[in-house]
Amino acid sequence: MKRIISKRQIILFITLLLALVISQAVLAGSETDSCIRLVSYEGSINVEDEEGEPVALMEEMSLCSGEALSTEKDSMAVILLDDGRTLTLDEESCVVFTQQGEDLELELTKGSLFLDVLDKLEEEESLQIRTPEMTVGIRGTIVFLTEDSGQDSGGVKTTLGVLEGTAEVAYNDPAGAGRTIPVSAGNKLVLKEPDTSEAAAGVAPENGAAASAQAVVPEMSSLTADDIKGFVQEQIMEDPSRMERIRNASDILENTQDSFSADGDWTWDQPVTLVAQSASKLYDGAPLTRRSDVLVYGLPTGFSVTAAAGGSQTDAGTANNPVSSYKIYNSRNEDVTSHFKKIETVDGKLRVDPAPLTIWTAGATKVYDGTPLTDPETQLRTVPGYDPGEPLWRDTAYVQTASAGTEILYGVCGTTWVHGTNPLTEEVREIELPAGKKLTVYLNDEDGKQSIEFRIEDMTEEEIPEELLRLYADNPDLRVQACKDTGWDEESIVKRIDELQEDNSPKTEQSDLTINESATDRLMQDSANVKIHIDTTITNYNGRALGNEEAHYTPVRIDPSIKLTATGSQTEVGQSPNTYEIVWGSANPNNYVVEEELGTLTVTAAPLTVTTGSAEKEYDGEALTNSEASLTGLVNGETATVTATGSRTEEGTSANTYSISWGTAKSSNYSIAENLGTLKITKAKNPIYDDEVTLT
Repeated sequence: MKRIISKRQIILFITLLLALVISQAVLAGSETDSCIRLVSYEGSINVEDEEGEPVALMEEMSLCSGEALSTEKDSMAVILLDDGRTLTLDEESCVVFTQQGEDLELELTKGSLFLDVLDKLEEEESLQIRTPEMTVGIRGTIVFLTEDSGQDSGGVKTTLGVLEGTAEVAYNDPAGAGRTIPVSAGNKLVLKEPDTSEAAAGVAPENGAAASAQAVVPEMSSLTADDIKGFVQEQIMEDPSRMERIRNASDILENTQDSFSADGDWTWDQPVTLVAQSASKLYDGAPLTRRSDVLVYGLPTGFSVTAAAGGSQTDAGTANNPVSSYKIYNSRNEDVTSHFKKIETVDGKLRVDPAPLTIWTAGATKVYDGTPLTDPETQLRTVPGYDPGEPLWRDTAYVQTASAGTEILYGVCGTTWVHGTNPLTEEVREIELPAGKKLTVYLNDEDGKQSIEFRIEDMTEEEIPEELLRLYADNPDLRVQACKDTGWDEESIVKRIDELQEDNSPKTEQSDLTINESATDRLMQDSANVKIHIDTTITNYNGRALGNEEAHYTPVRIDPSIKLTATGSQTEVGQSPNTYEIVWGSANPNNYVVEEELGTLTVTAAPLTVTTGSAEKEYDGEALTNSEASLTGLVNGETATVTATGSRTEEGTSANTYSISWGTAKSSNYSIAENLGTLKITKAKNPIYDDEVTLT
C-alpha cells in the first residue's frame, strides 16, 4: 500500500530538521568558542582533539577546549590565551586546554611552559595550571613551570618559579592532606616525591581542588642563576617591558647576573637594530660626520651599547653614514656582544651641498682714447648684490639660543640669505631673512609631505632680545640703518638700551662692528647655512622647532686659497663684461655654485671736430669752392684725412661739405662735431647778356 505524505507534513519535517541543525550548531559553538589562539611556532608541533586525532595546523588558528598542543625537539609555540595573557611552550612539552565559560585550565602533562598574565583576572574569571602533583591558581603574574617525570629527576616532580606577583599552589602532602601555599615573586617551589617512611596513610585530603594530586613534599627557596637559563631566560629577555616588570617585582635579575655574563651559556636571538644618524650642511671645508648618537632599538633592559658611525663627507656630495663599530655590555660592564645573534645596522646619510660663491668684478667708463679700459677690483662673495660703497655690516644676522634650546636667527640689518637641506628627503630650502624678522627651523608633515620649514615672524622694538640691544648700543650706525630698514622707532630702542645694566664683557672688532668676544660665532654676515641633523626619533615630523643640537646656523665659508683676477678689457667704443680668471688653489670647484656679478667696461666715442673754410663771390657762372679743411680730436697718434668737397655755382648759400679718409683711425670710435664753412654766391651787379638784341 503506497503511503501518501502531504505537503504540510513535508514543510513540518523540514522545519524540525532545520531547528535541530541550528540547535546543534549553537550547542557546538558554545562548547568550542574560544579566544585561545596559536600566534607563532618554531620547529615541529602537533595539535590533537579530545579523541587524540590530529588537527590540521593553520596560521593564527584557534584552539578548542579539550585539544592538546605538543612540541617536538628544538621546537616551541606561543599561544595567546587572551589579550595580555601569553603562554609559551618549550620543546618536548605538552599542554591540554580546558575551558568552561570564564574558567580556563592548562594541564601540563610534560615539559615546561612560561606564562605571562599582564592584567589581573576579573573576579568572575579563573586561570589554573594543573600537573599531576599540583594546581596553580593565577590572578596576575609571570611564572614558569616544569613537569619532570624522568628517571634522572632526583625525585623532583614539578618546579614552579614566580617572577612577578603571587601564585597559589594546591597540593597533597605525604599524609594525603590537601595544602595551599602562596609563592611570591623571586621564589620557586619544588615538589618532590616523599619518602615512603614519611607518608601517613588514611588521612583524608583537606582540599578538594588537590584531591586527585599525587602526594609530594614541598621545598620553597629563592630563585637562582641556575633557574634563569635557557628557555626561561629567552622568554624574559625577548620583551624589554617584561624584563622591567620582573626587575621591579624582585631582585632576581640582579642576583642572577652570571646568567648574562660574558662567558655564560646564553644567546639573544631577537633583533637589535642600530641606526646611524643623518646630517646635512653647506660646504665649509670641514668634514661632516655624525659619529655619535647611534640609536638602538630592541636592546633588552639591563644592557648598554656603545656604537659609532664611520661616515664622513667633506666635499659637496652625499655619502652613507654606516655603523662602523659597536659593543654591547651587561650590567657588570662585560662585553657580551657575541651573545647577540641578530644585530642589524641601518646607515644614515651625510649630505654636503655646494656653497654659494658670487664672483664680483667692478665696472668702469671712459671716453675712447685708444688705450684699453680695465678695472682690477674684484671680490669673492657668498651672495650677490655687493656694493663696494656700503659697510661690511650692511647685511647682518645674529644667532641666539632660546630657553627651549632652539636657535633663532634674527635679522639685524639688511637682508641675510639662508640655506637648509633635509638629509633624508633631500629637500632644499632657501629664503631671504630681512631685518626685523626672526627665523626658526621646523620639521613638518603636511598632507603626507615631510619637509623642513623656515618659520619667519615679525619682531617689534619691544621684542628685540637683550643681546641685540647691546649690539645696537655699541654700534649706533648699525642701529640707525636697522631702523631705516625696518621702520622701527629708534627712540624706543634707545630707551630700552638706557634701561640695560652695565656690561663689562670684553669686546672685539668683527666686520667693522664692536661686539662681545663671546658672540664672534653668533654674528652672520651676508649668508648663513642651516646645518641640520636628522635623528630617527624626530622623523615623525611633529611640527616642533628643532633644538640647537638638531639644527644650527653657521656662516658660509669661502676657501682662502681661491684667487680671483679681473681680466676684462675694452679699447674700442662699446661695452663688454669685466671678465675674470679664477685660480682655485687647493679648493675644489665642485664645492661651489658660482654666480657672476660682473661689472661693465664702457668706452664712449671721442669727440672729433671737422672744420672747413668759407668763401663768397658774385655770380660769374663759375663754381665757388674752398679747399681749407682740418680735423681736431684724433687720439693716440691716430691718422685721418679730411677733404673739403663743397661747391656752389648758382646764387645762394651752401655748406662747405667734406669727406674723410680714416687712415689708422676708426669712424666708430669718434663722435663727429662739424664746424663747416659757408659757400655763398650773390647776384652780379653788371649783368652781361650773350643773346643778340633785335631793335624794331
